Amino acid sequence: MNKKKYGILVLLAGLLSLFSPLFVNGVTTEEFIHSKSEQIEELNRQIEEYQKQIEERQKQGRTLTGEVEILNNRIAQIQTEIRNLSLAIEKANGEISQTTTQIDEAENKLIKHRSALGSALRFLDQVEQENLIAIILKNDNFSDFFGNLTQIQNTQENLRTAITGIKELKNQLEVKEESLYDQKRELENLKNFSFTFQESRE
Repeated sequence: MNKKKYGILVLLAGLLSLFSPLFVNGVTTEEFIHSKSEQIEELNRQIEEYQKQIEERQKQGRTLTGEVEILNNRIAQIQTEIRNLSLAIEKANGEISQTTTQIDEAENKLIKHRSALGSALRFLDQVEQENLIAIILKNDNFSDFFGNLTQIQNTQENLRTAITGIKELKNQLEVKEESLYDQKRELENLKNFSFTFQESRE
């Protein structure tokens, strides 16, 4: 195998190796987010239960004992809501971390694909500058060379498509990241309000 053909095969192997799937963040972050979601659901059930107890006690008429129970339930409900908001903020932080990692991975993919595309374009430009006789002399098999050349051109198109897709994914992730930051700010404001409300009731 001459150096020209070997170079073509090495370039193809390098290009094709880039078409691995874009992995999301590690399992640890996924488990963290899932755990927070489950805890939030459990606290939501507790909040609903406190609300039912309050409504049932209110139906029984106003008594000192009843008012004390209602007050205790409201305090417990607010405290649970604050814990729930804290968990939601932690979950948002986990999702932000995950999305940031995905953006970094997409950026790294873009860099690698652009580099590979540049290598393919330089190779094709080199081929175009050579005359037909030189190409025949440098390759053992004329049909094999054009087969390899076709593979290079196909890979070039695949790279362009991949770059476009990764750019779109990166843009979507950046929008998602900004949305998560907005959500986190809203949750923090709501948590601060809940703290103030609880202090005013005590």
